[in-house]
Amino acid sequence: MSRASVAPFPTTANVLDDLRARIRTLESGQENSLAANDSRVHAVSLGASELDNALPWHGFPTHGLHEISGDTAATGFVLSLLARLSHAAAGAPVLWCQSGRDLYPPGLNAFGIDPNRLILAHGRTDTDILWALEEGVRSMALAAVVGRLVKVAPIAARRLQLAAEESGVPCLILRPKEAHAPAGTVLTRWRVTSVPAAKEKEAETPWKAHWQVELQRCRLSSQLAATANATSIDSRSWKVTRNMDSNNETGDLTVVAGLRDRPAEPPAGQDIAG
Repeated sequence: MSRASVAPFPTTANVLDDLRARIRTLESGQENSLAANDSRVHAVSLGASELDNALPWHGFPTHGLHEISGDTAATGFVLSLLARLSHAAAGAPVLWCQSGRDLYPPGLNAFGIDPNRLILAHGRTDTDILWALEEGVRSMALAAVVGRLVKVAPIAARRLQLAAEESGVPCLILRPKEAHAPAGTVLTRWRVTSVPAAKEKEAETPWKAHWQVELQRCRLSSQLAATANATSIDSRSWKVTRNMDSNNETGDLTVVAGLRDRPAEPPAGQDIAG
C-alpha cells in the first residue's frame, strides 16, 4: 500500500477543536436532534397525561440526559420511570450504578421492575460511576442507565448527553435533595419530594405514594425554541399519587387537583366562610 493511500491520523489539536465545536453546537441547540417532529425521537408516558402534555414530546424522551433530585420520593419516581422504559424496550435490562449498597432488589417488584432485569454496579467514586454510565449508554443494549451521584462535572454531563443522543439510551442522574450545583447539560431536570398523605379510609383505599413532582427545566431544540419563542419552558409542579398495590402493573400516576384547579365560586347555597 502506498503512503498516498493512507489517511493522515488526526492530530490532538484537531481532535480537541472538533470536540469543542460539537460542544458549542450542542449548547446552542443547533445540533440537538430531539425535536418534537423528529421521527427518530421516541417518548414514553410518565403515567399521567398532565405530565406528558407538559413536555414538548408529549412524554418522556428516550434520547438524552435527565436529572432527578429530591428525597426518597425521587428514587420511587425513577423506579416508576424505569419500569416504563424497560417495557417500551421489550424488557431490555436496566443498569443501576451507585456507590452504596442500600438498593433492595426484591422491593423493586412494587414498581413493576423485575429484579432479574436489573444490572447493579457499585463504584467507589463518582468518577467510577460516570465511567460506568457512559459505557452503559454506548452499549445500546439497555433500556436505560441510572447513576446515583452527588457531583457531576460539566464536561462529564456533556459527554453523557452526547452519548445518550447518539445511542438512544436514556441516562438518568439521581441526586440527593441537597446536592452540589445541578448538571448544566441536561434535557430535563426534575425535583421529586414526599408530601403528607390526605386522610383516607385505609380499608377501602390501597396504599399510595404521595409525591410533589416539579419539572424544573426542559431544554428545547432549535426547532422547538423557534416555535415557542423561548429556549426553555416554564417550571411546572404537580402533586401526584401512585398506587403501590402489588397488582398495579401499569404504575399510572394520578394528579391531585390543587386549590387553583378548584371552582372559584362556592356551590350554590353554601357560604364560603362556613
